[in-house]
Amino acid sequence: MAAERGEEGQGRDDGPGANRFAVGCLMAVAGFFSGAMVAVLIARFYSSATHCQYDADLPACNWQSFAGVGGVMGLVTLPALVLWRLRRRPR
Repeated sequence: MAAERGEEGQGRDDGPGANRFAVGCLMAVAGFFSGAMVAVLIARFYSSATHCQYDADLPACNWQSFAGVGGVMGLVTLPALVLWRLRRRPR
C-alpha cells in the first residue's frame, strides 16, 4: 500500500531545526575539548613566563583553571560560529 501512495523510500523530515540542533550538540562537545586543549597550551606558556614551580608530570601551573575557562569558551564559541555559518544564505 505504501508503494502505491509513493511513500516508500522517503524518510521522516524533522525540519532544519533538528539538523541544526544535532550539529550544535556535536560542535559543543568538540568545542569544549578543543578550547580546553588550547587553554592548557596557553597555561604552559604562562607557567614558563612566570617561572612557577610545577610537577614533572604536568608542566603547567593551575592548568585545571585554564582548561575550565578555555573549555567553556570553546563550548560557546564553536557551536555559535558553526550555526551562524549554516544560517547564512548561499550567494
